Amino acid sequence: VRLEAFFTIETGRIMQQNKITTINEEEMSLFLNYLSDKASEISLKYFRSNFTINNKSTDIFNPVTNVDIEIEKLLRSEIKKKYPDFGVLGEEIKSTSDLSDIHFVIDPIDGTKAFIAGVPVWTTLIALNNGEIPIMGIADQPYICERYIGSPKGSFLIRNGNARKITSKDNKDLKDAVLSCTDPTMFENDDLDVFLKLRRKVSYSRYGLDALSYCLLASGHIDLIVETNIEPYDIQALIPIIKASNGYISTWNNDDPSNGGKIIAACSEELFLHAQEILIS
Repeated sequence: VRLEAFFTIETGRIMQQNKITTINEEEMSLFLNYLSDKASEISLKYFRSNFTINNKSTDIFNPVTNVDIEIEKLLRSEIKKKYPDFGVLGEEIKSTSDLSDIHFVIDPIDGTKAFIAGVPVWTTLIALNNGEIPIMGIADQPYICERYIGSPKGSFLIRNGNARKITSKDNKDLKDAVLSCTDPTMFENDDLDVFLKLRRKVSYSRYGLDALSYCLLASGHIDLIVETNIEPYDIQALIPIIKASNGYISTWNNDDPSNGGKIIAACSEELFLHAQEILIS
């Protein structure tokens, strides 16, 4: 899938502190798309086939596959060839890059458990961060042929070669909201209590969608997402997608979500505030 036909952005400058780095934003959007294409070649080769699984933890199942590693290595290699001065933060390989200036943030397979189980809700996440916040992001689910892109130009869904601009719902009421999180067992103690309180206020809940739930929020299907223990590489590609779709994303305390932690994403700021009132009570 190529983006020239619909995703043209004027050449722009990204300012970071006292430095100005000039990039061609159209070129960057095409490069992010290229990276997603390369990643999908690997992920689709292994999905619902044979791959190796290792556990990164001793007390819980926190899997990593050879697919995660292969994709991240490939993405890092492609980035280094194209933008050798830009840093990279990834999930599986430790970074020694300077992250105070422009850098990429990648999660090669977000939803590794879903990948292992053969459930096509996993995504490859790639963000461009200007040294402070993510400004462009791609979430790609190649098995169902859906790619979500967020940038200053807007949010787009590419499906089967066709692209359309997407926007979140205009819902402001919890009673009409569809709530999602990856797994309710991520919440413990007081966090679990307030999550269950919030769940009783909404229309209904859907779980197990990983990063794809944020894309479904941006495209007008899900209203509210509440999660905890989120890492920067889990969320940064999704922030531009949510924001450019007129959605709202922040932490439970309404701080910058780029560093992860406790996250609320909502289709409107009003719905965010209603959820926040319950979660921080």
